[in-house]
Amino acid sequence: MAGNVPTTLSMRNVLTEVADVFGHRPAFRLPFGAMRKLAILLLLLGSPAWAGWKSIAEDNAGVSYADPATIVRNGGNALMDSLFDQRDFQRMVEVGYFSQKVRAEYDCMDRRIRRLSVSLHAGHMGEGKVIYADDTPHEWEAVEAGTLNESLWKIACK
Repeated sequence: MAGNVPTTLSMRNVLTEVADVFGHRPAFRLPFGAMRKLAILLLLLGSPAWAGWKSIAEDNAGVSYADPATIVRNGGNALMDSLFDQRDFQRMVEVGYFSQKVRAEYDCMDRRIRRLSVSLHAGHMGEGKVIYADDTPHEWEAVEAGTLNESLWKIACK
């Protein structure tokens, strides 16, 4: 076995060793660049779903996150996803949830926000069964100084 250990740890050596462990050597070899892209894709697919969330506020109830990777700008407006992860299980009639995802539109010129969709999730960080979803756009509301909405507005509109 010691003779099979690569002298340097490279992506090619790691993928070759994995192929050896599973007893499968492809009849063809991918160019190293393609192997690297495949390895990166596999790493991204295996990453936690919350990898893009950026913590922006925290209190006794939970932690608020924004996902800057979801920002889409159109003229003076921006869309962005946010999430509130509850510390404690929240009961609703016969079910409950730990997290809430929101897709919101931000008016960057007039400092306004409106929620486009809301979903409640049985698990933390927006995972688990969706127990409630509402895709009805809400009315525009002013973004007040010193609020969570202002923090979200600043991220979406910067």
